[in-house]
Amino acid sequence: MPGDGHVDEILDDLDRTLGRGASYAEIFARWERQQWSATDLDFARDRDDWTALGPDRQRYLRWVLTQFFQGEEAVTVSLAPFVDAAPLPEQRVALATQLVDEARHAVFFQRVFGDVVGLDGSSSLGEALSAIGLDVTPGSRLLFDEVLGAATERLRSDHSPDALVRGVTVYHLLVEGTVALAGQRHVLDWLRREGLFPAMGEGFTHVTRDESRHVNLGVLILRDAVAADAALSDAIVETVLTSIPAVLGTLEPPDGDDAYYEAFGFTREDVAVWAFDSLRRKLSAVGVTVDGI
Repeated sequence: MPGDGHVDEILDDLDRTLGRGASYAEIFARWERQQWSATDLDFARDRDDWTALGPDRQRYLRWVLTQFFQGEEAVTVSLAPFVDAAPLPEQRVALATQLVDEARHAVFFQRVFGDVVGLDGSSSLGEALSAIGLDVTPGSRLLFDEVLGAATERLRSDHSPDALVRGVTVYHLLVEGTVALAGQRHVLDWLRREGLFPAMGEGFTHVTRDESRHVNLGVLILRDAVAADAALSDAIVETVLTSIPAVLGTLEPPDGDDAYYEAFGFTREDVAVWAFDSLRRKLSAVGVTVDGI
């Protein structure tokens, strides 16, 4: 079925596509082929798995899921200015498909919190987001509210190539291509190893496939921008370097407790190494080198 592909196969396919290059038409066609429904997933078995997980791992997994849920809502409300600022109609069409994806992802995580975690007050998306608000860690708020928020706010009134390149660097390369894909890869690897949460795993796989397509789009937009004006590569480098502390901040668990990672068979360093290796591959596909990462 569509959600069954192993996460590493999805990510390897992304790297191959970045290596050969993709077109906006190909990205749109992939979006049409890769549709899925967040409301059709059956979480009955997942609820049993959650109960059997025990209080400690429930607390650790809830933290992971909270950061994803808050992040998906943040990127959903951030994307419209990117659509407006994109100079080419093909870019605007592709970004519009991404906006639909991000909304679907937010609904998926709302269902996870309502049907699996058993979150009180999750009958509406707004209520669910309010209920998890206190569990969002400072690192996530820094990246999503401040760094991405500032890039988005600038794009509302400034449609210059510089503003768009900086925004896409934050959104597509750092938020999605570095933080999100790293987290998704490790969560999905744990779910497969343990044989747990089948519906959550299916949804996470779909989300990862969507995010890989978004990253492909962001790399293409940046590559086109740099090809048109080589000086814009400096904007990419500067944005990456100034945003690294926020990226690292998203990896900080509550109270610095690495049990939030180790309970699932990996370490914080494992995630960080994979994340920055991924970032370097995306930057290479754009044609930019950032020393020091």
